[in-house]
Amino acid sequence: MPLFFPLYGFLYRVIGKEKQGAEIIFYTLFLTFYSSI
Repeated sequence: MPLFFPLYGFLYRVIGKEKQGAEIIFYTLFLTFYSSI
């Protein structure tokens, strides 16, 4: 679980240039992680 948050932060920074794209990817990864539990 703690490994996912750094990934979110990393991807959010890398794709932070496009806020809309970053939000979509962030929520997608979050939902994917949440549904995997």
